[in-house]
Amino acid sequence: MLYDLLADPTEAVPGWIPSDRGKTFSFGPTAAELFCAHNKVRLIVRSHQVVDDGYQFNSNGGVLTVFGVPWYKGSNHAALVCFDEDGMGTIKQVEVVGNKCASGAHTSHQGMALWSAAIDLSR
Repeated sequence: MLYDLLADPTEAVPGWIPSDRGKTFSFGPTAAELFCAHNKVRLIVRSHQVVDDGYQFNSNGGVLTVFGVPWYKGSNHAALVCFDEDGMGTIKQVEVVGNKCASGAHTSHQGMALWSAAIDLSR
């Protein structure tokens, strides 16, 4: 079950369906909500899937996909997430803008711009 929760989220169904990949299942927002409630967790953080902005929340906010490799798909950004001891999280996005830095970025290096957004899991 943990492998399924890390490998194949989908918005196409609320629960579980066999995955196109073969020996696993895809899960939807309702399945993620039930897993979080049963296991007393607020968020599933996963990787192993390219997302254009480097991170993406599912429709109900219970699953966060983080992808750490910029340019993997040509122009995708990368991201990472850090949590403190109080459950506060910070998403740091590396935004790819050709060979230039994005305007308004906090830090930049060779065509990448780093910015942060806070998420609160302390509830």
